[in-house]
Amino acid sequence: MVSITHSCLPIRVAGVSIGLVYGASGYMIANGNAQAGHDLATALSVIVTAIMARRASSSGKLMPAGAVASLALLAAAYNARKSYEWRNGISFS
Repeated sequence: MVSITHSCLPIRVAGVSIGLVYGASGYMIANGNAQAGHDLATALSVIVTAIMARRASSSGKLMPAGAVASLALLAAAYNARKSYEWRNGISFS
């Protein structure tokens, strides 16, 4: 049986919540509301970047918080670009 302590419960809830919101943005993108889906994913990626960058700087360790912050920053840039493309009807590709 898995033991959940009080200190790890908020982290697990946050992780599941972030996953659900990313899933919702993917659903929106796949079902015709691409701009709003990319906007949601951009906002969430910026939040994850800020939280994980702060955690990486306070711990002084690159792994795993620094790596997650870097990936979230890349996701924010990608989704912001795609949202801009949908909003203005252009493509950078």
